[in-house]
Amino acid sequence: MKGRYYIAAVILLAVVLAVVAVYYIHEKPENAALTTKSGKTDKVDQLFGEMGIIPVSGAAGPFDIALQDLDGRAVNLSEYKGKIVFLNFMTTWCQSCRDEVSSMNKLYDGLKDKNFAMVALDLEEQASVVKKFVKEFKLSFTMLLDSDARAQRLFGVRTIPTTFILDKKGKAVGSAAGPREWESKKSIALFEYLISGETGPPPRRGTGLP
Repeated sequence: MKGRYYIAAVILLAVVLAVVAVYYIHEKPENAALTTKSGKTDKVDQLFGEMGIIPVSGAAGPFDIALQDLDGRAVNLSEYKGKIVFLNFMTTWCQSCRDEVSSMNKLYDGLKDKNFAMVALDLEEQASVVKKFVKEFKLSFTMLLDSDARAQRLFGVRTIPTTFILDKKGKAVGSAAGPREWESKKSIALFEYLISGETGPPPRRGTGLP
């Protein structure tokens, strides 16, 4: 009789473990290699992870804010809808910003003919100073002046350089604090994948914007 109870208990335990396993696979994607509905690993999460980019929870935005370019023309971030936007907060005196800016330019030059835009927001510096910086590094991407730090506050930027990735709807889907090797193969693979439009943003986890 005891043997029967023992076998029944083992069977019951196996059933409970199977139910728990199914729950974590289907209801807890963060514990199951971040699987999608198709059962495949989320490619965006993988590419973000390889570049140390943190997904922005809730896909904040889109952002309707106008800033001046180096010639005094107003440019609104909403104008870039339809493109993947590389949005970088920087200053000319920040050494880490200077270290990564050439890398950014190489990324831009390689993708500028696709649905891709690169915009750097300089924090509270004069246009003349930024123009010298652009000339020194031979930069070809767009530079805007965040003269009163409105964009900095809007995005909650606390350190420079900080980069945000905006999707084609103008929503922030990823952020990276500190410099990166943006011309690397992993970086190019990430942005080409986003440009291709094969997937949406990864909204499940990560930081949010204020």
